[in-house]
Amino acid sequence: MRIMFLIDSLEGGGAERACLNIANELCKDNDVCVTAMFDADFPGYYVDPRIQIKELKIRKSASLLQKPRIYYQEISRLRRLKKEWHVDCCVSFLETANFLNVLSCVGEKTIASVRNYYSLSLTRERLWFQKLKAFFVGRRADKIISVSKAAAWDLVENFHTPEEKITVIYNMYDPDQVSFNRKEETYDRFEDLLQENPDSVRYISVGRMVPQKGQQHLIRAFRKLVEELPNAQLFLFGDGEEREYLEKVICVNGLEKNVHLMGFDPGIGSYLKQANVYVCTSLWEGFSNSILEAFVNEVPVISTDCRSGPRELLAPDTDCISEARGIEYAEYGILTPVCSGDQTLTVDPLEKEESALADAMIHMGKDRSLRERYAQKSRKRAEAFRRDVIVRQWKDIIK
Repeated sequence: MRIMFLIDSLEGGGAERACLNIANELCKDNDVCVTAMFDADFPGYYVDPRIQIKELKIRKSASLLQKPRIYYQEISRLRRLKKEWHVDCCVSFLETANFLNVLSCVGEKTIASVRNYYSLSLTRERLWFQKLKAFFVGRRADKIISVSKAAAWDLVENFHTPEEKITVIYNMYDPDQVSFNRKEETYDRFEDLLQENPDSVRYISVGRMVPQKGQQHLIRAFRKLVEELPNAQLFLFGDGEEREYLEKVICVNGLEKNVHLMGFDPGIGSYLKQANVYVCTSLWEGFSNSILEAFVNEVPVISTDCRSGPRELLAPDTDCISEARGIEYAEYGILTPVCSGDQTLTVDPLEKEESALADAMIHMGKDRSLRERYAQKSRKRAEAFRRDVIVRQWKDIIK
């Protein structure tokens, strides 16, 4: 079977990792190619040598006037590529790729993978046209793969996607997979910081530095934490448009000795193995690969109860669209209310949500037995996302 995967780029990111994880498995029994609209030269994650990498080589543009021309070029090149490669099935990831997938269909099966909670992600960081595209994809694709139950609920309730088209398949981890190569320069810096603070409680958070991830709230909450645990260290991994702003937040709150921006490193497992607590402060998500990575490395987790993903990971037996009103000690981790998303460069009093986050981090940092209990729970929870379980679900859908 000839399977094409379509995605914006192959740079580091949750959708990129999920796409390549699935492609790396399916190429063992199928002809697989991964097509990127741009940025295919330097993949952020491992690509099996059996996979063909293709690129549409379309230049990005934020201009609405140029969008029609760019879409026409993308659709034309993609249709030609599908015909030349005799594609049987095309699986796309992220909003624009999903839209192009269904518009360029030449008779193959089209599967669109929805990676986010659209009602929040499209409203906050996209134009109304993106909402229209999401509605169109829901109607035209042969199958919709949602990365969480809550995201699937959102598609049905708010975008009128036919429920019978949707299947929920979570992201996976590979227990036998060798960790991605870490950046030695970054790791050396990390080791130096640990040696400077050998008795500190180590908090780690991983994510692109974009408004969605709410890292400014984590930094502000850490201001309260260091009053109780002065030597505590917070390591933020990732890069993005918000990095300069986050550097200013650190300085304004006087946390230069406690909070460290480490940049992107694909070998995040090397750092998680030495962490005491993992923290996610997203305002919205689709699934949260980073929480799953923390599970795999047996790190206790604290997360905002954003739509969607964290609740299904930490409290799977609860209603997927319920919300934490305070600190919730769930079965597999701690959930706290979602922060406002406001961006400030002051030392104003913490929001009540930030204060709850800080209290949860303080409790986890001070209580070793609580950390050990949740660390054991993390490893147990990771078993539900094993490679063989998730790959089997993808194969069933594709074939």
